[in-house]
Amino acid sequence: MLYYLQNIYKKETKKGNAMQKIISLQLIFFITLIFICSFSLYVFSDETCEAKNCNLKLRLEMGSSFRIAHDSNDADGVLISSTVDIGKELSPRTTLSLRLLPVFGYIQEGNIEDIIGFGAGGALRIYFKKNQEKGFFTELHEVVCLNENKFEGNDSNINFYSAIGIGYQFCPNWDMLLRFGHISNANIKDDNEGTNLLGFGVGYTF
Repeated sequence: MLYYLQNIYKKETKKGNAMQKIISLQLIFFITLIFICSFSLYVFSDETCEAKNCNLKLRLEMGSSFRIAHDSNDADGVLISSTVDIGKELSPRTTLSLRLLPVFGYIQEGNIEDIIGFGAGGALRIYFKKNQEKGFFTELHEVVCLNENKFEGNDSNINFYSAIGIGYQFCPNWDMLLRFGHISNANIKDDNEGTNLLGFGVGYTF
């Protein structure tokens, strides 16, 4: 009985430590956001961009997604992510961005270790109208992720996060989108059970 209780304690301690890492990394990211926002208010201001002929956009996003479409025996999970986009308008309807995930955490239910990681890739946004300041848009992204610990049924620490979403631009600054994503290792490893996610994000563009 004592041995059984010790095992439970060890598993819960590991889970608690992983959650502490996620919380600590998110706090670091929020502190970094303060500096990025302060810097961006100058660099991406209208006056500065006009003077420097700057066409780049900086966008920050916080999002959360839930695991869907999996077997009942598999563990549920929640993805908490932070995103930084550095984008450029390709046309009145499209924007192409470098997409960075400075830190993300994936919380797995049961006794499975939680995941912490980061990623980098690209995102393409297409607006329904020739107006990027307000209206509906669709978005595609592909991000390469490096993560500590492993997703259930996935034996790799290098994964590919593919996603498609639809959203609405409320004004030049604020937007919100619903996103469907898929994380897998593209058969780099033998075990490659994909993780399907459905979630939302809220973004602010400077």
